[in-house]
Amino acid sequence: SDESSEDEAEIKWEEQQIKKAVKLSQEIYDDASLRKSQPAKPKFDPSVSLPPVNLEIVKKRLTERITSLQDVHRAHQREYEKCMEDIESSKMTVQELEKSSDAALNYKFYRAMKTYVENLINCLNEKLKYINELELAVHVLLQQRAIAVLKRRQEELKNESAYIRHLTSGTDKPTNGGLEGDEKTQLLEMCEHRRTCRRQVREHSGEGDHHEGMSSDDELTSTEVTEFQKSKDNVLEDSRKIFEDVHADFCDIRKILLKFQEWKEKFPDSYCDAYISFCLPKLLNPLIRVQLIDWNPLEQNFMKLEEMPWFRAIEEFSDAKNVSEPKRDDDTDQEVLPKVIEKTILPKITGIVR
Repeated sequence: SDESSEDEAEIKWEEQQIKKAVKLSQEIYDDASLRKSQPAKPKFDPSVSLPPVNLEIVKKRLTERITSLQDVHRAHQREYEKCMEDIESSKMTVQELEKSSDAALNYKFYRAMKTYVENLINCLNEKLKYINELELAVHVLLQQRAIAVLKRRQEELKNESAYIRHLTSGTDKPTNGGLEGDEKTQLLEMCEHRRTCRRQVREHSGEGDHHEGMSSDDELTSTEVTEFQKSKDNVLEDSRKIFEDVHADFCDIRKILLKFQEWKEKFPDSYCDAYISFCLPKLLNPLIRVQLIDWNPLEQNFMKLEEMPWFRAIEEFSDAKNVSEPKRDDDTDQEVLPKVIEKTILPKITGIVR
């Protein structure tokens, strides 16, 4: 057993020695490889002579170096200028694209405005005949009432004249076309009743400069007043139905003017060139006439023009200022309202008076 243990120890010792030898040989090999991979440093040999160096050679080489650097700088400068040209060209391209985009939007707006105006004109042309019929109906009613009042006044003047001739003649028999006793009494009572009613109305309204005998007997009977008002209400009811099937954008004066105001704010030059201010009075004429069907300045308590919706809408439109730029000195929108008065209101008044 002692011999076997000694043999094992000897074997282990031999293995350890072999490992050490292998490790040492590997380290030696690595050092040799490392020395081979590193280049050998040149050694200065004082016996070798260098070429002579003088100022001209140094100057020549510096000049060549400067020339080379200048050539490189010029090349870089040309490249920089080319880049700047490309940048400017790109900016111009972007601006052109933006302009083309604005042109597309402008074209879209003008096309929509053209379609809107065409539809508006077609709508008004279609409704114009109904407006004319209603205006004629109201005119006929007023004319019939005036004829009835005139006829009654003529008859009363004729009867009063006959009665006065009868009194001045001193005879008990009435003259030709004269009045009997009961008729005379009834006529005088009716005249006195109307005078009393007119006097009470004047006192209630505060008219103190009236002289008796200067007013005319133009009152209608209750039956005539009822029939006239009924016919007038029927006409007004029909007038309210004219635009009941039309969208507000095509029958509301305020909304129509807002469309043109938007045009004026976005493109004031084209708005002015299109003479919109001269077209609006004629365009709005049918819509204003519908609101004036019941308007009669000869009647008491009639609505003033300043209180009507169309008047306020046009007034606001004429006074509206463009927020995007200062108000033009030649702004013709100020003439829209006077032109409406001239082209629509004055003919209305003339028709009533006649």
